[in-house]
Amino acid sequence: MELTRLSSKGQVVIPRAVREAMQLKVGTEFIVRQEGVSVILEPKAKVEKRSAEDIQAQLSQMQALKPHQGKAVSIEDMDMAVTRMIRRDWRRFEQGVLPLLINVL
Repeated sequence: MELTRLSSKGQVVIPRAVREAMQLKVGTEFIVRQEGVSVILEPKAKVEKRSAEDIQAQLSQMQALKPHQGKAVSIEDMDMAVTRMIRRDWRRFEQGVLPLLINVL
């Protein structure tokens, strides 16, 4: 656990170890919100800009998809899919995609 302090200008230094672990760079924007006695700084996600035509084309492709009509999926296959999702989410956590929590007690 790291300790930091609020400056007279309202600034907080995020310790180097945390910045490096979360791969935070100079200029990273954060969404700031209060939850109880905690201040949460969450790196703002980069939003990919797409044209209306791109979005419409993707929607058309999705509407053309048909419901699954193949054989039933086994429990083992479902377990493997859940395991893959957990591993993906863990990688996202390691990359710093999850929010940074700071308690203000």
